[in-house]
Amino acid sequence: MSLNPMISCLCITKNSAVLLSRAIECFESQTYPFKELLVIYESDNTGIDEVIAQKKVNKEIHFIEVPAAPKQSLGELRNYSIELAKGELFCQWDDDDWYAANRLEEQLRSLQLHEADVCFLGYWIIYDHTDGKAYISFRRNWEGTVLAKKSIINEACCYAALPKAEDTAFKEAVEANYKIDRFFAPHLYIYTYHGNNTWDYPHFQKNFELGEQLSAELASLCGDILNNKYNLPTATKLLQQDAIINELKEKMNAVDLKTGVDIIK
Repeated sequence: MSLNPMISCLCITKNSAVLLSRAIECFESQTYPFKELLVIYESDNTGIDEVIAQKKVNKEIHFIEVPAAPKQSLGELRNYSIELAKGELFCQWDDDDWYAANRLEEQLRSLQLHEADVCFLGYWIIYDHTDGKAYISFRRNWEGTVLAKKSIINEACCYAALPKAEDTAFKEAVEANYKIDRFFAPHLYIYTYHGNNTWDYPHFQKNFELGEQLSAELASLCGDILNNKYNLPTATKLLQQDAIINELKEKMNAVDLKTGVDIIK
């Protein structure tokens, strides 16, 4: 792998122009300079024209339309986006989540340091828009956080042709065949429940129960960040203050005790 590889951020979007705009702003504010964003959308997508009009001047962003019929699964669209990617690495970039300005830089550094093929975040912050609460997740290789070498993709290791859980099948194939770097940096990613996710509320509720609830102050900050109260560089700095990092570490240890895994030192 080259020292400063191109990273292709891959976004499959569906009728969520406001959230997509935020995800694009997260991409544009990344501190890592060698990047591109591929936005894959179906031909019947509503609201995409306005986003394209605003962002088409950025040559790092590529909007790719696919036919709405015959319907392709989310997994098939993810595989298609990888085929089109020009980067040596690819990164999943879901349209409804939030990413710190240094996400790409930090995950790449960890991947290179551990000479791995794939990097996953081992925890992420989960925010529930229905009640304004936030949680630290339990520990696992979180599918949506993947940063991987494009060269690992083959017929046996790709996204499953499924409308959901397509990335879990991919994660399991990766874990079985490649060197994994699990990076503990939940401040880089806020995973959100907003009521129109691929997964329904019971799925998220189970994740809330398996995780640990964060303080009201940190939850409020996450809500403000998701509501664009701060620009991305400012939001990134606020979420990486010493007091917040310490709280996240404390909650990670608490959830590890609850789930019976070794505590992070």
